[in-house]
Amino acid sequence: MKTLTLIIILAVFLGSIQISASDDIPCQRGTSTGYLSKCFHNLGEQAIELKYFEEAFAAFEAGIKAIGEDYNIKKQAIDDTGQKLALAYIEKRNGNLEIASNLLKGVLSSRISLLPVDDENKKSNKALKKRR
Repeated sequence: MKTLTLIIILAVFLGSIQISASDDIPCQRGTSTGYLSKCFHNLGEQAIELKYFEEAFAAFEAGIKAIGEDYNIKKQAIDDTGQKLALAYIEKRNGNLEIASNLLKGVLSSRISLLPVDDENKKSNKALKKRR
């Protein structure tokens, strides 16, 4: 399954496929960081539903890396995601991939919600909030 995950991630980056868990959150090459991170969020959710926790972990991790450190530029909220991120890696190391994946899902969701919102991201932010 690692190979499948890498193929999906590579395909998204290369723009050879379009993945969408809903019509409101497209994923394609050239989209903003917000869209790309939401794409990985959706992939991770789908992997969790299928009980592919290692793939879910990889998707959420890729979404977190796509966002980088610029998600809370205005310091508008107290950010505790670093602690949850550390806990997710501890759980993964202990072999608890289901728990680790769900922790990373929460980290990615929180960081997406802290992204600066421009006109391009408003629609997808609303769609993500509806899914929670």
